[in-house]
Amino acid sequence: MDTAQDYEKAVQRDLFSMNVFYEKSFTRKICVKFFPGDENPNICLGCNYAYKYHPKCDLKHWSRNAGSWRQELHIDSLLCKEIKRINFINQSDNYEKVADFCILADDTHPETVMSVLFKEWKIEKPHLVISVTGSSRSLHIPNSSFQKLKTGFMQAVQPTKSWILSGGTGLGVDQVVSEALKEAQYLEWMGTSEPSFYMIGFANWNCIEQNEEINKSLENYTRPYNYFVKPGVKPTGQEYIAPFNPLYSHFICIEGGVRGKWGQEMQVRCTVEEYIARPVRSKGKSGLGIPIVLVIIGGDFDTFERAANAIDKNIPIVVCLGSGGAADILAQAVMEAEESSNDTLNEEQELEIQHSMEAMLDSPKFEGSLFTDEPFQASKHMHFVKQCLRSHNQVYIYNLTDQSESNLDVVILKALLTSGIAKEYDPIDLAMRWNRCDDVVGEILANKIAEVGEDIHNLPDIVRYMKTAILDDQINFIELFIEFGYEMQMFLSFPILGELYEYSLENYRPFLAFMKRSVNCKKKTSLTLEHVYNAIYRVTGTKIQMDIAVLAGGRNAFHDPYRELAIWATLSNRWSLAKYFWSQSKKPTILALILSKLWENNASMLSVEEIDEEEEMLDHSSEFHQLAVNILNTYSTTNNELAQDMVKYENDSYGGRSQMDVAGMIEAKDFVSQNGFQVCVDYLWAGGLRNKLSATLRCLFFPFLIMKLEFNEKMLEPSFGDWLIENPMVLENQQVRRKTLYQLSRIESMRVEKPKRGLCQVLRYFLLAPLTKFCTHFFAYLFFLFFYTYFYIVQFHKEEFSVSEIIVIIIAFSYALEEFRQFVFEDVSFEMKFRFWAQSEWNIVDFTYLTLFFSGLFFKCLPYFTSLVDHDSNSDLVNVFYGIVQLLLWVRLLRFYQCNPALGTIWIIIRKMLIETLYFMSVLGVVLLSAGFTLRLFSNEFLNPDLPHDFTDLRSIILRPYFIFNGNLYLDQISDNTTSARSLTIYYSLILLFLLFGNALLVNLLIALYGSIYSEISANSIVEWKTEMLSLVREYEDKTWLPPPFSILETVYRFIMLCCKSDNDEKEQNLADIQVEFFDNFCLNQVLLEKRSAKSLDQEICNNLQSVNVQKKRIEASILHIGHLRKKLQAQNLQLKMKGFH
Repeated sequence: MDTAQDYEKAVQRDLFSMNVFYEKSFTRKICVKFFPGDENPNICLGCNYAYKYHPKCDLKHWSRNAGSWRQELHIDSLLCKEIKRINFINQSDNYEKVADFCILADDTHPETVMSVLFKEWKIEKPHLVISVTGSSRSLHIPNSSFQKLKTGFMQAVQPTKSWILSGGTGLGVDQVVSEALKEAQYLEWMGTSEPSFYMIGFANWNCIEQNEEINKSLENYTRPYNYFVKPGVKPTGQEYIAPFNPLYSHFICIEGGVRGKWGQEMQVRCTVEEYIARPVRSKGKSGLGIPIVLVIIGGDFDTFERAANAIDKNIPIVVCLGSGGAADILAQAVMEAEESSNDTLNEEQELEIQHSMEAMLDSPKFEGSLFTDEPFQASKHMHFVKQCLRSHNQVYIYNLTDQSESNLDVVILKALLTSGIAKEYDPIDLAMRWNRCDDVVGEILANKIAEVGEDIHNLPDIVRYMKTAILDDQINFIELFIEFGYEMQMFLSFPILGELYEYSLENYRPFLAFMKRSVNCKKKTSLTLEHVYNAIYRVTGTKIQMDIAVLAGGRNAFHDPYRELAIWATLSNRWSLAKYFWSQSKKPTILALILSKLWENNASMLSVEEIDEEEEMLDHSSEFHQLAVNILNTYSTTNNELAQDMVKYENDSYGGRSQMDVAGMIEAKDFVSQNGFQVCVDYLWAGGLRNKLSATLRCLFFPFLIMKLEFNEKMLEPSFGDWLIENPMVLENQQVRRKTLYQLSRIESMRVEKPKRGLCQVLRYFLLAPLTKFCTHFFAYLFFLFFYTYFYIVQFHKEEFSVSEIIVIIIAFSYALEEFRQFVFEDVSFEMKFRFWAQSEWNIVDFTYLTLFFSGLFFKCLPYFTSLVDHDSNSDLVNVFYGIVQLLLWVRLLRFYQCNPALGTIWIIIRKMLIETLYFMSVLGVVLLSAGFTLRLFSNEFLNPDLPHDFTDLRSIILRPYFIFNGNLYLDQISDNTTSARSLTIYYSLILLFLLFGNALLVNLLIALYGSIYSEISANSIVEWKTEMLSLVREYEDKTWLPPPFSILETVYRFIMLCCKSDNDEKEQNLADIQVEFFDNFCLNQVLLEKRSAKSLDQEICNNLQSVNVQKKRIEASILHIGHLRKKLQAQNLQLKMKGFH
C-alpha cells in the first residue's frame, strides 16, 4: 500500500467481508438479568459485570424478590458483530505484532471454530496438533527442565506444519510454552522464515485483562486495538484476571458470561480437540483426521478431568514428570499401576495418591480457583485418575529431571505412533508426514517386516514409502529403508522413474524449459527416458546408456539405480537428494563431472528474477566439481598405477567416454589441472613410453634409437589383484555387495600380465603415440607451408597448372579429407559434432583456408569449362584467395605452440585479446562513422562548398576519421583564404573532441582491457594451458600416424574397417567394471570420511566460539549491571548528602 489511508481502507474492506460471515454464524454470551451486589450495587451479583454491560436489563423492574441468579437462566446468546484484531506493542523490546482474535460463546460447535481458522484466517491444515494444558496461573519450573521443554517443543513443531493449542494467556503453562517457542516465533514475525507452526490460544474472554476497554474501543472499529505489553509485570488487585500473551498468533476467545470464572473455555476446546482427532470418515460424526496429543505440564485438580476426557476420546497423553501439581500425581499413579500385576492401584497406593492431592492443595505454589465453593472431593478426582489408568498405555511419562532421557519430541512421536491413534493411521505415514525418523520408527518398521516374513520387499506399502520419501526429500527415511535391506534396484523400475520425471515436469518450470529447449518436448505425455538422455547428451556431450540388469525372476532393472536418481534429483533442483544418491552410485567420479555441468545448465534455465537461486546452483556445480577433484587426488595418493587407469577407462554405461573425455568436453579446468590427471595426459601423449619431445625428434631422424626406448613402468596396465594383496583391510573396511565381494575374492583372475617389450611392440607404441604424430604432422605442415609459399610466389601462373601446384592440391586435399574424417567418424550426433568442432578456433581456421583454396582453384578452372569467363578476369580473384590462404597458413602455425607451456600461454592471451578487440572495434566503428559523417557535413557547408552532397566519396568518409585518429589532421587541405576564422575554430574543436574521446578514452580503455586479460591469464596460466594441452592430446590421438599426403591411404583403410566392423569385436568388460566401481567407491569413501572429520572439527570450533561469545556477553551484561548499580549508589549517596545538607 502506498499510504496509510489505503492500508486502513483495505483493512476495513477485509474486515467487512469477515464481519458479514460472523454475523450470520457466531454468537456470544451476556447476562440478561442484573442482580445488584450487596457490597457494590453497580456490579451484578451473578456475572460480576457492571450494569452497562447488561443491554437487555431494566433496573427499574428489579426487586429483591426476583429470586437467585442462575447461569442457565440468566445467560443468553447475542449475535457477534465484528471480527477483532489486536496490536501488541512491547514497550521494552520496541516491536509491534498484530494478532487476530474472535469472541465466541461457550457452546459454539467445533465446525464453526474450524471455519474461522481455515476460511477466515487462512491457516493451513496441520500435520500435527499439540495441545498443552496444566497450571493456569502459576508454574515454577527449574531452568534445566525449562531448557529440556524448549528443545523438545522446538524439535517437535519445526519439521512439519503443526498447531500448538493452549490458553493464550501470559500466566502459568501458557507462558512457559510461549517462552519455549519464542525464538522460532520471533523469526517468523520478522519474515526470516516461513510459518512452520501456529500458536492458537483458547482464552477465557471473561478472565482477560482489559477486555472491557477492548470491547469499548472496537465498537467503532477503524484499526487494531493497541495492547501494550509490559514483560514481567502481572496484573494486581484481581487474581482472576490474566493478560493476553503476545507470543500467540491467533486467539479464540470463549465467553461464558461470568466474569472471573476459570474454565469456561474448556468445553469448546475439548470439543475442538475431539473434532480434530476424529477420523475423516467415521461411523458417527466425521472430523479432520489429524493426529493430536495432549501434553500436561503441572496442573491443578481440573487437569485430572481434562486427562480423563482425552483418554476417552482416544487422544494420547504425555505427562511431564517433575513439573509439579497434577502431572506428578498422574505420573506417579501410572508408574505404580504399570508395576502392579493387574495394572491397577491397591488401597495403600490410592491412599498415597489422595495424600499427594491434599499436599498439592496445601502447597503455597498452588492457587485455587476464585469460584471454588465446593469442598475438596478426593473421590471425584480419584475417579478421573482411575479412568486414566484403565488405558494407561495411552499415557506416556516424560521425566524433566532426568537429563539422560530423550527429548520431549521423541516421547510425543512415540505417543502418536504407538498409541491407539495409530490404529486409524499408518504410523510410518505419520512419521514421514512429520519428517521424524527416530528409533521408535525403526522399531515400528521392524515389527511390520516381522509380520510379512522378515523380508522388507514383502511389505505391501514399501514402494509407496520410498517414493514418498524421495519426493519429500526425506533422506533419513531412505537410509532407514535401505538399512532394513530394501534394494533400490527392486524399487526403481522404468514406470516409477517415468513418474518421477513427470512430477518434475509438472512442478518445476526450469526442467520443463530445459526439456523443451533440448529435445523439443512440448507435450508432457511425450517425455521418455530417451528424451532425458538426449537432453543430457546435448549439454555434456556424454551419451548415457540405459544400463540394464536382469534380476532374479527375469525382471529388468537399472544396473546403477542411484545414478538415475542422482540425475533426476539434479534436473529437479533437489540438492540434498542429488548429493546423497551420487554418493551411493557405482562410478561417482565421472558422474560428479556430469552433474556439475547439469547444475550449471540448471542455473542458465532460470529467469532474471531468480538470481539468488542461480548463484546457489552455481555453488552446487562447483561443489560437485570439487568432489570429483578430491576423488581424483585420492586416486593418486592411494595407488598411482590404478589412478591412471581410472582416468582413461572407457565406461560403457557413459557411451564409452572416460573421465578424460568428459572433463575435456565440459571444460572442467580444475579437474584437468590436477597432477594425477596430468600424469595420465603425459602418459597418453608419450604413448606409454618414457619419451619426450627431444627423444622423439632424435628417433625420427635416427630410427635405430627407437630400440632404446622403454616403457613407463608406472603406467603399465594396473594389477588390481596386487593392490588388494597389498591392502587386505580394504575388503573388511568397505561395505560392498556380496556379489562384488565374491568376484573380488578371485584375485588371481584379476591379474593383468605386463606387456612384452619386443621391438615390434615398441615400434608400434612409438608410431601411434600422439607425440610422434605431432612431430610428423608438424614437419609435414612445415613442408606444405614452405612449398605453398614457393608455389605462390614463384610458380603461380594465371592459366597453366605447374607440378608444384598439383602437389599443393594433393596435400590440401589430404588435409581436407583428414578434417572430414575426424568430423564424420566421431560417434556423436551431427549437432554435437558441429558444436564441439566449432569450440576450437583452429577447426574454423582450417575450414576457412581450405574453403578459400578450393574456391580459388574453382575460379581458376572455370574458364576451361565455359567461354563466358577468361583467365585474365579471374586472375585477380584467384590471387586474392590464394593470398588469404597464405596468411591463414602462417597463422595456423601457432597451433603447434600449444605443446609448450610458455608459448601456449602466449597464444591463449592473444586469443582472448582478439575476442575483446572485436567488441572494442564495434564501439570504435560507431565513433568513426559518427565523426566521418559530421566532418563531411561540416566540410560541405563551410570549408569546401564545391564538394557534391552525396555518398560518392564514401571511402573518404570512413577512412578520414581513422587517419585523423592516427595523427593525420588534413590541415594542408584547408584554405585560409576561403575559410573564416569561426569555421576553422569549429573545425579544430570537432577534431579536438574526437581526438580526446578516441585517443584518450578508447585507446586507454583497450589498454586496460588487455592488461586485465593478461593479469587473469597469468594468474591461471598453468590451468589454462593444461586444458588446451588435453584438447591437443585428444586431437592427435585420433589423427593418422601417416602425415599428409600419405594420410589418404590410412583414411581410406579406416573407412573400410569402420564399414566392416561387427558387434562381435567388442570385448567383455564385466571384470574391469567391477574393479573400477570398487576402487572408485573406495576413494569416494575416503573423501567423505575426511570431509566428515573436517566438518566435525569445524563444528567443534564453532561450538567453542559460540560458548566464548556467550560468556563474553554474560560478562558484558554483568559489567553493565555493575555500572548501573554504581550509578544508583552514587545517586543514593547524593540524595543522602542533600538531606544532610538541608
